[in-house]
Amino acid sequence: MRRLAWLGIAMVLVSCGKKPEPEVALVDEKVQEVEVKTAEVEEKEMPVYMRVIGELRSRVDAKVAADASGKVMVAEVERGAVVKKGDLLVKLDDRAGKLSLREAEAQAAQARARFSLAEAEWKRNEPLAKSKAIADADFQKLSADLESARADDAMAVARVETAEKNLQDLEIRAPFDGVVAERRVSPGEFVQASTEVAQLVSVGSLRLLLQVPETAVGGVQVGQLVTFEVPAFAGQTFSGRVVYVGAVVRDVTRDLLVEAEVPNEDGRLRQGMFAEGRLAMGTAKRLAVPLTAVRHEAGATRVMVVEKDRIEARMVDLGEEQDGWTEVRAGLVKDAVVVVDPSADAVDGAKIKMAAVQ
Repeated sequence: MRRLAWLGIAMVLVSCGKKPEPEVALVDEKVQEVEVKTAEVEEKEMPVYMRVIGELRSRVDAKVAADASGKVMVAEVERGAVVKKGDLLVKLDDRAGKLSLREAEAQAAQARARFSLAEAEWKRNEPLAKSKAIADADFQKLSADLESARADDAMAVARVETAEKNLQDLEIRAPFDGVVAERRVSPGEFVQASTEVAQLVSVGSLRLLLQVPETAVGGVQVGQLVTFEVPAFAGQTFSGRVVYVGAVVRDVTRDLLVEAEVPNEDGRLRQGMFAEGRLAMGTAKRLAVPLTAVRHEAGATRVMVVEKDRIEARMVDLGEEQDGWTEVRAGLVKDAVVVVDPSADAVDGAKIKMAAVQ
């Protein structure tokens, strides 16, 4: 009896300590739908470019040299100075040159006086010679003296002009508008004729030297557009036109040198800059999607594609852009439907509410 009592007590204790079963809540598993706008992948005429590399060079790069000998008295320009045609670069000692000019001018004055006297004497005796009032031999001597005086006068004038040129040569001036790349001499130095005194480059218009592979030579011609970028101005695009196509493919590199003329009125571009560019090769039909359908996230380029009633994220390889469309080189097929202006809710696997073709 006592044993049965203890058994009943134990059963009561066990039943009192047991945890109740939790109630199962009913959850609405309905997926939220995303409203989207769509467009089809189309074939469009897109620009075709050839990637090229090159170097900017000045159209005129001159090593300006002296035409005379002498000691440098003035060398005012410095590296990087902008000069106009005719601006003074270097001036040599001109004292001897001025003296030579004065001497030549004095000799020219004497020669002019002798010529004037001989001419007057000849004119005075010409009527007498016609009337035989003087001997022919005497008049011929007067004519010879006149010609000699005329020649002396011409030589004197030439000596003056030579002295003037020699004096001008002592002032070495810029032969064109440009920028001083280097100044080679300083005041006090003695220079000889042909000594380089400065290097001057033009910057108003540059030449872009491009290396075109042999396989692409057939598509290059004068007048083609070239767009390019330089590391110094990242994100900025410059342009030019092909003005020269090389006649010979180089043996070692198997490429052709092509030159494009590049306007540079503001002078930002400089000789020697490396350039990465594109040479326009016409147009061709390519698969394309609206630019607004492209997402750039975490270094990847994606497009949201509609598959049945859901969104599928696709990695794509894009090409050139034109008129709000971008070329798709890989990742999509023609007539595929993509999401335009996707919202933050338009993620991979999301269900769409509506798809209106633009």
